[in-house]
Parts: sequence; structure tokens; C-alpha cells
Amino acid sequence: MSDHRPRVRPGDGRFAARRRESACMTTGIRQCAAGESPFSQDVLRRLVRRAVQARPAAPSRIEGLTAREQEVPELVAVLLLRSVVLLRPAG
Repeated sequence: MSDHRPRVRPGDGRFAARRRESACMTTGIRQCAAGESPFSQDVLRRLVRRAVQARPAAPSRIEGLTAREQEVPELVAVLLLRSVVLLRPAG
């Protein structure tokens, strides 16, 4: 019985693509193990933008809180996000 599957040989484009995919995965695993992100800054920005756009709108008013009391947690969240970005090792 003959095997009808195409063979992948060195020099074939499919072989090179698989090697690149394997190398990318290995690099990503090493970056994660070192505490780094395997994603580029551009990819992270797009992920965050889509996540923010996909989340439901927050309630406009929490009963019993003043406008300033509602603003404080929002400002804390912004500062926390900025500190995470600033504390990331350069690389």
C-alpha cells in the first residue's frame, strides 16, 4: 500500500516553516521562564485595546458615593497599570 501523504524534505518551504514555528515557540518559552513577556509591545497594546473595548461599561454611579469617591479607585487603577509598565525590565 502506498503512502499518499506529501513528504516534507529539508529545503521544502513547509520544513522551514515548521522549524521557524519551533524556534519561535522555544524563544517564547525561554522568555516566560525568565519572567519576560513572549509578546511584542505592539501585540500587547492590541490585546489590551481589544480587551478594554470588549468589556461591558461600568455602572455610571455607585449609590452613596460622591463623584470624587468614585474617581479615586479609577485613578488608583491607572497608576497601578502605569507602574507595571515602568517596572518591566528593559529589553
